[in-house]
Amino acid sequence: MKTTHKQIPLHPTGDRIIISPDAVSHTTQSGIILAEAFPEQSQTGTVLATGPGRRDTTGSVVPMSVSVGDRVLCSQYSTIEYNGVEYGVLSEESILAIIKE
Repeated sequence: MKTTHKQIPLHPTGDRIIISPDAVSHTTQSGIILAEAFPEQSQTGTVLATGPGRRDTTGSVVPMSVSVGDRVLCSQYSTIEYNGVEYGVLSEESILAIIKE
């Protein structure tokens, strides 16, 4: 398992990834304030920790394609709260792209 730039008490297994989701703006670029009745999930975040990777059909571990510190675009993730901190947990296949800015 890879470590984090700020140690977190969670260590993902298999091909799971823990991210710090980016904050979602409730105001559009033109200044319209959106209702919070329908909270939107951020599609971007920073990788905090990764598991060792998935196993292939022969039982070998396939290394992760993302690293701690990468900013990623993802399709969906589960939100969990641990010790008062909110994290996103997803499998590697939910990562759509690594953001290079």
